[in-house]
Amino acid sequence: MLDGLDGRVARLTNSQSLFGAQYDSLCDVISFGLAPAIIVFLWGLDSIGQPGWIFSFFYVAAAALRLARFNTYIGSEDSYFKGLPSPVASATVVYFVWAMSSYGIQGDEVGRILAIFTAVLTGVVSLLMVVNIPYYSFKEIELRKRVPFFSMLFVVFIFALISIDPPIILVSCAFIYVVSGPAIWAVKALRK
Repeated sequence: MLDGLDGRVARLTNSQSLFGAQYDSLCDVISFGLAPAIIVFLWGLDSIGQPGWIFSFFYVAAAALRLARFNTYIGSEDSYFKGLPSPVASATVVYFVWAMSSYGIQGDEVGRILAIFTAVLTGVVSLLMVVNIPYYSFKEIELRKRVPFFSMLFVVFIFALISIDPPIILVSCAFIYVVSGPAIWAVKALRK
């Protein structure tokens, strides 16, 4: 959530620079690429050996490519991202580990089948970051304007829902968003 604030603060204070933009991208690669890859590897991918390293590396490389591509589209007002945004990919992988850990599944308890599922999940999320599948960007939501009452109720409902079981609800929301891209792509392809 805080990732989007740094650029806005820089623009508001008229202190943006090319160095700041590049430094922000480097921080994003670490936050949304390297850190989740290390977390998922140490949680379960290490149990499958070299393929675990490969899936982790593929995730970091895909996140770096996704962020580089995003930087080339700066200024685009399109209501869709091209490829899964790296913060959502990161959230999907990390929330999955959190959900499993909240049920006591971690370390040596991660079985081979779950480790393979985790590798496939990591691979799919990595691939979705670099393909040109559209993902809704929510750029059209304008928080500066007056917010309708029912929108506020919806936000309160979402927070109440998350409070029931944060790891499961958040990973479910992340999975829904991950699947939404291929679903949007399929609907658009069928209309042509």
